Amino acid sequence: MTTIAASNATPEAGVDGVNFTTADAPAYTSVGYNADNYPASPAILYYISVEATDEDDLVSERFVPDVTNGEFVWPAVVMPAAGTWTAHLRLDADDSSVANVVVTAS
Repeated sequence: MTTIAASNATPEAGVDGVNFTTADAPAYTSVGYNADNYPASPAILYYISVEATDEDDLVSERFVPDVTNGEFVWPAVVMPAAGTWTAHLRLDADDSSVANVVVTAS
C-alpha cells in the first residue's frame, strides 16, 4: 500500500522543517508495456502538495519514486502559517491523491 509520512507531525510554523517521505509508490506501470523500449514500462510521475485552508499550496517537483522501494523524500518543508496542513501524494497524470498525512503546525 502506498503511503506518505511526515518526520514531524507538530512543527512550529515558520521554523521547523518537515521531511515528507513516500513508500511503496509504484515507479512504473504495466499499461503501455513494450519490450522493445527501455524502460519497457512507462514511468509514473508524482508530486506532493501540502495544503491548508486559506493558504497557498506548497508543491514539490514532479518525481518518479525509487524503483526498489517506492521511496521519495521531500526534505525540510516549512509550513508558513499555523494550522492543519494535509500533505497529499498526487499522481501527475490526473492530480488524484494516492495517500495523505496530516501535520498540525503551531
